Amino acid sequence: MKKLLCVFLLCTTSVVNAGFDDGAVAYKQGDYATALKEFKEAAEKGDAKAEFILGTMYIEGKIGLKDYRQAEKWFTKSAEKGLVEAQSVLGLMYYNGEIVSQDYAKAITWLKKSAEQGNAEAQFILGRMYYKGESVEKNYPIAIQWLTQSSEKGYVDAQCLLGLMYYKGDNIQQDYYRAIKWLKPCAEQGLIEVQHILGVMYYYGEGTEQDNTQALYWSQKAAEQGLPQAQYTVGIIYAKKETTLDEIVAASWFTKAAEQGFVDAQYMLGFAYKEGRGVPQMDVWAKMWWEKAAAQGHMEAQRELDNMQSSSLGYSSDSLVSP
Repeated sequence: MKKLLCVFLLCTTSVVNAGFDDGAVAYKQGDYATALKEFKEAAEKGDAKAEFILGTMYIEGKIGLKDYRQAEKWFTKSAEKGLVEAQSVLGLMYYNGEIVSQDYAKAITWLKKSAEQGNAEAQFILGRMYYKGESVEKNYPIAIQWLTQSSEKGYVDAQCLLGLMYYKGDNIQQDYYRAIKWLKPCAEQGLIEVQHILGVMYYYGEGTEQDNTQALYWSQKAAEQGLPQAQYTVGIIYAKKETTLDEIVAASWFTKAAEQGFVDAQYMLGFAYKEGRGVPQMDVWAKMWWEKAAAQGHMEAQRELDNMQSSSLGYSSDSLVSP
């Protein structure tokens, strides 16, 4: 809210209403008493921007105690005049129910008005409401419509949700090309689950050319933040290189994931110890990790335990379980 108000004041120049200008100057200088006086005079004359800022001042408590009823009153007046910022804030207030009583019907009314004027946040919230069926019937075409508009404006939350919908085929035609288009900006913002998905997509060439360099780049970003699935993927990529140094790195990542209980990593770590790939050859450790994997229902691990004495057991690229 504070950031929105600061941007709003900075962007609002050359306003005819002198009271508004004086209020803006006073606000920027921290003279909130004068700002209140000037904005209130402008608001009472019907200035929608002054009404919006006045509502924000009541929420922030810049003029003493916070007064949410006054905030709601002035936001409503401003929103009714079509000010997109007021419509968005009012819709979010009713959606979250933190300042006023939660009211999804009013939330949809104001968010839709704001969304129709191009507000990306409102478009995202509205799309998510239709996606989840919050106070409205689930409507995936409408959800996709709003999420797409928000995503095209660079709203990361919308890009993530839309990208995952396309990736999973979640009530939409599965489309890896569109998935990677929308997931990549999310990954660039540091969302570890999305970074891992992007790594897997590059690994398999889903929606893009197969690219182990990009697969490793994105998977390692997530792996370094502790995501076991990504740690396993990084281990697989290194293990397939089959050099001594790469095997050491692979075993290290398998260990990190296995210690977090990731079953496929436990299975692969058993192979590493059995064959001495990147770690010392130790049957007892191989057995321990296969037992942990088998306890989670991993059938291949159980089979290796059953055949552990077989001299034909090997650890090669053919043994690798893909992420």
